[in-house]
Amino acid sequence: MNWSIILILAVPALVMGLLSLRGYTQGIEVYLWILLALFNILVVLKNQPAHPFMHLLLIGLFWGIINAITQSVSFDLYLANNLRAAASFSKLPPNINPRLIVLIIGPLSGLGVGMAMSGVAFLFKKVLPFIPIFQALK
Repeated sequence: MNWSIILILAVPALVMGLLSLRGYTQGIEVYLWILLALFNILVVLKNQPAHPFMHLLLIGLFWGIINAITQSVSFDLYLANNLRAAASFSKLPPNINPRLIVLIIGPLSGLGVGMAMSGVAFLFKKVLPFIPIFQALK
């Protein structure tokens, strides 16, 4: 396992978390995550061709953990700048702490993203070697 590549590629989650606190990612967050995921897949396939799946799974998990911690630490700021999230959290029963929900859902969604990145990496390993521009990923 190359922990330095995992940690370096997990840093964008902190940036995304901080940007989401201010509401800057509203409406484009999914697209930013997809671009970051594709970038990570290509970087990991290039640098860790023997074990890309575990690397991508851990990167996704770290994304979820970092983003969830960032949002829950400054939860009031997050709600103030993300009205859709505030509206959805207001529908929760009063005995459920929304910060706890964020801390639970973050790592779970991160694992899901990590699995999805691993699946896409598997497909890329099968298809990209046949595309001339990606010959270097062999």
